[in-house]
Amino acid sequence: MAWSYVGHMKRRVLWTVIALVAVSVIGLAICKYRGAIEKQKRDAADATLDAFVQKAYDAKLKDGSCKKRDDALTARVDELTREADAKLKIGTRKEAVVRFFAENGMPITFSPDEASGIINTTGCSPMGCGTDAAWIRLRVTVDKRGSVTSKPNVDGMYYIDCP
Repeated sequence: MAWSYVGHMKRRVLWTVIALVAVSVIGLAICKYRGAIEKQKRDAADATLDAFVQKAYDAKLKDGSCKKRDDALTARVDELTREADAKLKIGTRKEAVVRFFAENGMPITFSPDEASGIINTTGCSPMGCGTDAAWIRLRVTVDKRGSVTSKPNVDGMYYIDCP
């Protein structure tokens, strides 16, 4: 009699394990399905936002003045890059560095290993929102005496001020 009772218990445990595995698989499938739906919703929201920003930017460019400001900003960065590469070569002394910054209307700041300056300007905000405020920055590494030790770096960037 004991033998058949053990066999009955083994079958009962087997069916319990099968039921638990089945419930786990079904639960996992439901979670994956819900996750896929949520991802689709997020993707749709992102696409809508991207379309809105692109339309706002396109509307901003229609009058032409925004595009002209952006082109002028790009040209100024390119020009400053060329001039800095030509005049701020390795070994250029501190006096020439200070003069170059002054000639370009850029207040200079010296740190222990860098000379830098920023010009505030305007362009055409690439996000299509906020103001068109931008800046151009020039940085060059210098030694303790203020002489140039590496190639200058010029970059321009917009202030991110979208609501």
